[in-house]
This record gives sequence, structure tokens and C-alpha cells, in this order.
Amino acid sequence: MTEPAPLTHVVIESDPQYDDPAPIRILPGQVVTVTQETATEFPAFVHVTTPRGEGWVPRRHLDGARPAAAVLRAYDTTVLMPQVGDRVAAVEEDTDSGWTWCRDQVGREGWVMTRALRPLSVGGGRINPVRISG
Repeated sequence: MTEPAPLTHVVIESDPQYDDPAPIRILPGQVVTVTQETATEFPAFVHVTTPRGEGWVPRRHLDGARPAAAVLRAYDTTVLMPQVGDRVAAVEEDTDSGWTWCRDQVGREGWVMTRALRPLSVGGGRINPVRISG
């Protein structure tokens, strides 16, 4: 059995307006329809539709074609909705988009706004998630 990832961050703010009740998962080679070019608060994202739903995806995960765009990198739009004070494992920080993929204490995974997280000290040092960018 694999050891669970250590809880590395604490949630300091909560913003339920980003809840995504029907997340989508897109895969390389899949074609999606871009329906909106920018998210006002998160300009790195475009809104897409697929036969299975819709969601916000980092622009750089798609080729430049519009409105039909090919997916270049797999992406899951699941948003994790922790409460203030919850501890999570920060798995992957997407510095370009301002979101971090996290795992909560019961194993649920999803994106949390990076600004809502603060690192916990572990043994006097910090544990940092994997960082990805462009």
C-alpha cells in the first residue's frame, strides 16, 4: 500500500463560487470547442465545451486553433472545496494559472486557488509541491 502524501499546506481562505459541480477531463488529441477566450480573474484560462460537459482549461493546454482546438496536455477541471483550516497535500502547483492540485485528508483531489494556501512547517523546513509552468 502506498503511503499517503504528507499534508503540506493549510487552507487560509475559502471561495465556494469556484465550485464545479460537473468537472470534465480532457485528453491529448481530443478536440474541444473554445466558447470564451478569457476568464476575468484568471486570464490563463479559456472556457471549453466537450460532448461530456464544459469547463475552464489553461489556454496553453490547447493548440491555437479556434473555435475547435486540439488538446495538447491532459487536464481535469475538478475543484476541491476545502474549508478554512483544512490541511491538504499540495501535489502540483500551476504557477501560470494560480491554482494548485491538492489532495485532502480523505483522499479527494482537485484544484485549489494557490493564494488560499499557506505552507506548513515540517521539521523546521518547508515541503513544496511540484511546480509546473508554460
